Amino acid sequence: MKCFLKGFTDMEVKSDGKRVKTKLAKLKSWMIEHWHDKLDVIFKHFNDVLRGYYHYYAVTCNLQMVRLFRHRVIDIIFKWLNRRSQKKTSIYSYQNRTIFAMRPHSVFMFCQL
Repeated sequence: MKCFLKGFTDMEVKSDGKRVKTKLAKLKSWMIEHWHDKLDVIFKHFNDVLRGYYHYYAVTCNLQMVRLFRHRVIDIIFKWLNRRSQKKTSIYSYQNRTIFAMRPHSVFMFCQL
C-alpha cells in the first residue's frame, strides 16, 4: 500500500501475468470455436469479458495492464474476423459496437481506505 496525503491509501492491485495469459488463451480458443457466429454474439461475449475484467482489475496502478489486455482482446477478435472473408476488416467499421465504446478509464476506480 502506498500512503498519500490526507490519509488516503492506494492499493497496489496488479494483474497476474499467468492469469492474463490463461484468460487470453481461453478467449482465443472460444473465438476459434465461434468465429463463424453472428457479430452481435461475438461482440456481446467479449464486451462481457472486458466489463468483468475492468470491474475487477481497473484500479489506479493497474491501468497499463488493463489497456494491454483490452488491446490483446481486440487483436484476437480482428485476427479471426479477418478470416471470415478475403476483405480486411477495419476497427473503424465496428466503432458503433459496444466493445469499442467502453474504455478502461470509464470504470477506473480509486481505492480509498
